[in-house]
Amino acid sequence: MKRDSFICLEDASRGRNNNLDIIRFVAALLVIVSHAYPISQGAEVEDFLARFTEGSLGLGALAVSVFFSYGGFLICKSMFRLHTGKKYFKARVKRIFPPLIIVIACLTFVVGPLLSSLDWKMYFLQSTTYKFLLNAILIPVHNLPGVFVDNVYPNVVNGALWTLPVEFICYILCFLGYKMHMFNRKVYGIVLAGVGIFAFVIIFIYPVSLFYLSILRAIILFAIGIGMYLYQNKIFLNTKIAVGLTFLLVLSRYVGIFDFCFILFFPYIIFTVGYATKAKYSDFASRGEISYEVYLWGWPVQQTLCYLCGGEMNPYYNMLGAIVIAVTLGAIQSHIQGKVKGQLKFE
Repeated sequence: MKRDSFICLEDASRGRNNNLDIIRFVAALLVIVSHAYPISQGAEVEDFLARFTEGSLGLGALAVSVFFSYGGFLICKSMFRLHTGKKYFKARVKRIFPPLIIVIACLTFVVGPLLSSLDWKMYFLQSTTYKFLLNAILIPVHNLPGVFVDNVYPNVVNGALWTLPVEFICYILCFLGYKMHMFNRKVYGIVLAGVGIFAFVIIFIYPVSLFYLSILRAIILFAIGIGMYLYQNKIFLNTKIAVGLTFLLVLSRYVGIFDFCFILFFPYIIFTVGYATKAKYSDFASRGEISYEVYLWGWPVQQTLCYLCGGEMNPYYNMLGAIVIAVTLGAIQSHIQGKVKGQLKFE
């Protein structure tokens, strides 16, 4: 259904003729670009977007916002399609855990002993070596013994993993909302109103730290993504409106309301880019979608490059080298996972 240049989200989101795969891939690369500055030069160094927003939204946080906005929409769609908790959580577990387990195992048993300042015997005698495996069940543990201790951003082996437990919490909340019949449009309208009030409170009345703002913003955007799915036949996307909202978002930085405007405007903007542009790159991931694998490998690859350069390096060299290596590792891992999955299905 079209109204002049307006495109109904319900119609636009049918099938796979969209830009979601390429946008998520670019978002994974933006995480690497964002992390290159603190990893290469120290925790106080930020990318240009973080400097513009006074630290509240860097390129990495922008990328996370992409993942969670689309995630709310797609996960809600999956919930309505699968209906039962068993099928729903089985699909979620199959998506998150196999790639994560592979990366954590490689870091613990290959990268760790190779790069640790301890000899391999001492490395494997440390309890912290095995505590790192808790990352595979979404319990964040940042350090491996003796690994990256002399880097300018010391010790943290894979700082990007913080988003995964937040994401899984969103999956649980989506399931509970579905089972509690909160996804009725009238009921969810009240939920969205509550989300808006909550966002206003944590931004203007009782501000939270930037770290907690990142977590809460991701959850809020996931909730809005669910709303985009529930009201998809009432939402009409338009590129001119999206451009106008982007301009207003930039202006909002100068009047002190950027964080709130971002939550209000960003979902419409990113859904327009994903579904309503004339040019579509729907075949981008025809050989495999690797944004998640690239995301998992990015940080440890960047830390390794810094380690090999003496602990710090030029951030532009870091981001370029890490992008090439992380994409390569992601593609290899995705290919192997696909082969294993195919063999298991065949058997």
